[in-house]
Amino acid sequence: MTNKRVWLIASIFGLITAGILMIIFVDTNQQDSEIVEEEFVVEEELTEEEEDLTALPIADGYRAISIAVSGTEGVSGFIRSGDYVDVVSLLPSLEEEVPASQLLLQNIYVLSVGGPSNRGVEEDYVPYETVTLEVTPEQGATLALAAENASIVLMLRGEGDGETVRQRQITIEQLVD
Repeated sequence: MTNKRVWLIASIFGLITAGILMIIFVDTNQQDSEIVEEEFVVEEELTEEEEDLTALPIADGYRAISIAVSGTEGVSGFIRSGDYVDVVSLLPSLEEEVPASQLLLQNIYVLSVGGPSNRGVEEDYVPYETVTLEVTPEQGATLALAAENASIVLMLRGEGDGETVRQRQITIEQLVD
């Protein structure tokens, strides 16, 4: 036999085998799967664990706002739900103005880190790209404006540290002095 015939016979045999296997597995999978009608879950049917994942516990008069953070901006992954943070805004250099930082918000409660998929996960380290904070509407507007126009850095507070300091802007020139 020539090489062409061997390749032709091998190809035909391979296609036939693949077709038979596909028919067997596709047909078997269709028989095993049942069509399930749409089910709607009402709140009363949720377990306590499932209820915890449905809504954030936001205090009256407050709102939840999520901000994007990287590893360093998010305190290298040490922020957890229930912690308190300070929010620092790093203002870009404008024409004839020097870059500056501003302690924007203090003692802000962390509702969640990462997003819904990370809520309820009990691990030493869960990587996250967002942090959801509990803020007043005014704080939320301030934070949204800063997040859109400046860099945001979070500072993790120690447990029980509720002290606030006078807010002031710090420039590069002040760091050099």
